[in-house]
Amino acid sequence: MDSMGIARRISRAGVARLGATIVMLWITGCASPIKRYEQGLELEGQGHYAGAADKYIEALRKDPELLEARRRLTDVAPRLSDQYLQQSEQYGAANNFVGGAEILRSLDGFVGKASGVGVPVPLPPDYPQTRSSMFDQAIVQLMDEGATLEGRSAWSGAIQRYERVESFSPDPAQHLAATRAGFEAATKWSQQDLTGGHFRSAFQHAELAASIAAKETQLDPSSALALREEALRLGTLHVAIAPAWRSEAARAALPTDFLDALNDELEAVYWAQPPQFVAVVDPAWVRREMRQSGAIHSSLDPREARRLGRNCDADVVVTANVVDFEIQETNVTREQRTAKTRNDETATYEVRRGKDNYRLRVEYRVLDCRSNAIRPQKSLAMTAAHDFEQARSSRNDAELQLSQDERRLFDTDRGGRDRREAEQRLVEQTAQKLAGQVYQDILTLVR
Repeated sequence: MDSMGIARRISRAGVARLGATIVMLWITGCASPIKRYEQGLELEGQGHYAGAADKYIEALRKDPELLEARRRLTDVAPRLSDQYLQQSEQYGAANNFVGGAEILRSLDGFVGKASGVGVPVPLPPDYPQTRSSMFDQAIVQLMDEGATLEGRSAWSGAIQRYERVESFSPDPAQHLAATRAGFEAATKWSQQDLTGGHFRSAFQHAELAASIAAKETQLDPSSALALREEALRLGTLHVAIAPAWRSEAARAALPTDFLDALNDELEAVYWAQPPQFVAVVDPAWVRREMRQSGAIHSSLDPREARRLGRNCDADVVVTANVVDFEIQETNVTREQRTAKTRNDETATYEVRRGKDNYRLRVEYRVLDCRSNAIRPQKSLAMTAAHDFEQARSSRNDAELQLSQDERRLFDTDRGGRDRREAEQRLVEQTAQKLAGQVYQDILTLVR
């Protein structure tokens, strides 16, 4: 229907009295369903019935009164239904029952969408029996394929086949059989990984088995949970982490207590919450061993790190050093101001504004004590900044007549607090990034 035809239909319905402007707005709003209808006509002319039906359904969802789209969908529906049924029958004749069942699922989807816009789809009287038979044969085929893949230790493919059974409306017995088969395949997969010393994979596949068992109350997940715990026990690495130290180059530039704050943040937050497969040796034990060896205030070399690992019964030792630290002022401006003194004299003072930029570089090393392998030293760089605003005067600021805001500029304690807050943010950011990288590197050592 063209725009004039739509306008006439509106007029006959009595909408014309609302005015030409509203009519035009309504016509504009119908452009989208009409466009979809036209696209459907084009696809139908090319023999693409499924695509054409989708376009007619889209048009009717937007404009249920688009009668032309409804007529075309009503005409296409039986042809598309027959097409689906013929394709499904061809798949079944080729013993591809899964493919045939998928075609019928597509037919079911079309029936549901067409019904949603009020267009019934004619189906043969025996369609429920045809569908049920094809679905049953597809389930048998999937179960057989899964068993074949299990025989090749192709566990992932087998589990996918068993899970796909749920797509074909299994009855309770079929559902239980498929779920049990998936659970047992995942359990065997985990056992194979555990025997091969692949502990992380064994853990993951035991978790998969437990999640499959959770779908069926008749399955007992205890064997999978036991496998998971055994994989975690055998695969966990015990890690001794030496307190972070600093190079001589960084010593003079580091703020007071910065290293202590960094180590406190690491120990209290990050080393106390390791990921699975990492067990951090008690930091107090590590410090005691370092004190006894005279290395508590130094950077450990690989030989000393190995000795620390042996003394702490650790599989891995981690050392870290702050090697560079710098604070640089940028964007500094100076403003001269005047103020009256208590004696009514005029005095000048200067207000400096700018930004303090912090730059920090940390190097760390992960040493695998089991193989004595020394991994290349890695580094991370951190930056932080804070704005400052300070006033200076050759006169005692107590003599100056200043507003509350102006007097605050002379408060050296405020400036110190701002710097300490910026340094604390740098500590927290550095601890988070360092711990993240260290844990990531350690996990690559888990078998």
